[in-house]
Amino acid sequence: MVDDAGTNGCAYDINGTNITVRSTCEATLSCEVPAACRTTGGGRQDSPLSCPNDDGTRYVTHGGQVGAPVGERTCVIDTTLPNWRLGNPCIHGRWTHVRHAKGGLKGNFHARFFDTLDCACLDTNVGPNGVYGPGTRIGELCNPGDRISGPEPRKAPANKIVFTGVGDWADPNGRRAGRACLFRVDLEDRSEPGGSHPGGAKDPADRYRIRIWVLTASELAALESGDGLLSFRNAISACIGINVRDGVDIPNSCGPNGVRVFGVRPPDIDDGGELERGNHQIHPSIKNCDPANPTGPGLPNPKN
Repeated sequence: MVDDAGTNGCAYDINGTNITVRSTCEATLSCEVPAACRTTGGGRQDSPLSCPNDDGTRYVTHGGQVGAPVGERTCVIDTTLPNWRLGNPCIHGRWTHVRHAKGGLKGNFHARFFDTLDCACLDTNVGPNGVYGPGTRIGELCNPGDRISGPEPRKAPANKIVFTGVGDWADPNGRRAGRACLFRVDLEDRSEPGGSHPGGAKDPADRYRIRIWVLTASELAALESGDGLLSFRNAISACIGINVRDGVDIPNSCGPNGVRVFGVRPPDIDDGGELERGNHQIHPSIKNCDPANPTGPGLPNPKN
């Protein structure tokens, strides 16, 4: 520090020589906010929020976490990544969905390979075809101070998250074929408390929906050694229809007589809607990730 008081703006060193600028440099320090969000939690939904619902399914349970420690926001599968058939190395997590019947299970689902992930900040107003209006984003916060629209009390950049990928589906008799299905999960983090919270719910409730396409023999062959089912997997991308309310305006529909969605065949399992019990939380991402050089725990060994 130089004190130039009383020197008319000139400063001198200890030898009486004018102090001048000999060199300059510039530096910029910035903090980049991760581009995605992550989710934790789980819950239960009773029939008829399930399809098929004529197989004895009484209710479904689900839960897990996706997007931690990293959850890259991505809309398409990057085939330049190593082992891209096994998902994106920058989307970490586990997800489970179980169908329950009287006296036992009617099937269960496990996911650990994720293809796409996207987040959105929405309001509670629903227009034609079930499309939500945009929420209020202030900086990196979604609907700040609005505990009805969500996601607060956890401050986060979004109140909806969608993720897709390749999973395992176990049929009712317990048999499981490795990597035998594609899936898409739509999840909304809304009012607190929501659903059938014991202390009294506040509308709107959290929402959860999963669609599962159990692969045929030819689809499984294409996944493992053919084109990787790229068209199919990109068609159900998380970025498509993320602003649509599921389970009401788009009824749960599945099987041979179901409705085509995302331009592909109807799903074999279509469960969810308003969350009746439990809670979902959306959080900010912990850190960014370079798909070519991912950090944190890697994808699990597919042979495990």
